[in-house]
Amino acid sequence: MEENMNTQTPTTPTGQPTSVPGAIIAFVFGIISIGTFYIGWLFVVPGLIPLIFGIIGWSKGKKAEKIYNENPGNYVKAHGTFAKIGKILGLIGWILAILFMIIGLIVVLVAGSQMF
Repeated sequence: MEENMNTQTPTTPTGQPTSVPGAIIAFVFGIISIGTFYIGWLFVVPGLIPLIFGIIGWSKGKKAEKIYNENPGNYVKAHGTFAKIGKILGLIGWILAILFMIIGLIVVLVAGSQMF
C-alpha cells in the first residue's frame, strides 16, 4: 500500500503564499474574549461567553501556529503572527473570564451574607 503524500506546496496559482487555516479565526476569537472578559462578574452564565471564545481562540491559534511553523515559507508571515496573537489573547481572555466569574461569585456570596 502506498501512502498518499501531498508534496505540493499550498500556494495560489500565481505562486503567492497562502493564508494559514484558522489564523484569522483565532485572532478574532482572541479579541472577542479579551473584549468581553469583564462580563464574567455578572455571574457564571454570561461569563461563559468570553470563556468559550477564549478557549476556541487559544486552540485554533495553537493549531494554526503549528501549521505555520511546519513550513513558514508557504504561508503569509502575518498569518503566523495572527495565530500567535490569537493564541495568547485567547489564553489571557479565558483566564480573566474565570477570574472575573470567581470575583462575581464572591461578591454575590458576601452581599448575600450581609443581608441578614
